[in-house]
Amino acid sequence: MRETTLRMADRGILAMLAATLAVFAIFGMTWFAYTADSNRDPTLDPTKAFAHMRHLAGANATACGQVAIGTDPRAAMACARQAMQEGRPFWVAKEHLREGLWWYGLVRTAQGRVYFVAYDHNGGGRVDRHPALFTSRCRDPQLAVEGWTCAR
Repeated sequence: MRETTLRMADRGILAMLAATLAVFAIFGMTWFAYTADSNRDPTLDPTKAFAHMRHLAGANATACGQVAIGTDPRAAMACARQAMQEGRPFWVAKEHLREGLWWYGLVRTAQGRVYFVAYDHNGGGRVDRHPALFTSRCRDPQLAVEGWTCAR
């Protein structure tokens, strides 16, 4: 009886370990993909972030615009939607206020890969951090009038 109880406990521990690994595989790898290509640089500014987006998109990419807070995003998003539908490379950026200034970018390369780019002016809100630039793949991008989403 004691041996059976121990085996059941072992199975419970193994099941919990498997569940933890599955959660990490689903959510942890998304986080890793987001932070894997981060660049913290004291000289980083939005201009350099836009240059990074242009470089990712390629020389012949359409620049759909940089939408500042309080401005109408419709033209930039219509440009991005049209380029996406036609399979053309493009980039678009939208400013957000979230614990400081952020620029979010969406980039499509000539090879058809889509990337989410984020520029954080204060490196996560801590005084001792430098501005940061993050790049990750955007799976199943959904473009709307106001912006876009990427599937996790």
